[in-house]
Amino acid sequence: CKMLIPPYCRVNRLMRDIPAPNIVAGVKKSNLRQIVQRHLAQQGLACRCVRCREVRGRAIDADTLRLEQLDYETDRTRERFLSYLTPEGHLAGFLRLSLPQIEPPIAELAGCAVIREVHVYGPALELGAQRDGRAQHAGLGTRLLDEARRIARQEGFRRLAVIAAVGTRPYYRERGFEQGELYMVAEV
Repeated sequence: CKMLIPPYCRVNRLMRDIPAPNIVAGVKKSNLRQIVQRHLAQQGLACRCVRCREVRGRAIDADTLRLEQLDYETDRTRERFLSYLTPEGHLAGFLRLSLPQIEPPIAELAGCAVIREVHVYGPALELGAQRDGRAQHAGLGTRLLDEARRIARQEGFRRLAVIAAVGTRPYYRERGFEQGELYMVAEV
């Protein structure tokens, strides 16, 4: 069933993380994800979920990444899953963009496309360190935000909103977002 998971979904856990010796009844194997991945590999297949495609510790060349857009619909929004992929198909970063089709229940979001998640994979650098092939600090987050702005504008939205944790607010401020009541918002 992992082959049926859309590439914009992330499966965090296939089963509870319980050490095998502590399992009293039921399935005694606690490494189901590895078992499934091994079985898929034996068949020449691979899961396409976000978690299975992350670059993890692999070195990347930002110049070789390609931007991919996957569109899908929900009952209330059109969604855009923007991702930067390596030539081998590993996921270096992504952005989830919602384009609401009905008036939002929160007044602050009127006329807004909404960024639901931005994630760039790989370890963050220490201050003053060189990038050395890491996805972090290659400008991917900014490039994803710029593409989200372009899409929002093209789709007729006036503004772009993102809910931002306290630690990420300076990042968004530097990219033109201003703090609202609940969201940070930028004109597109």
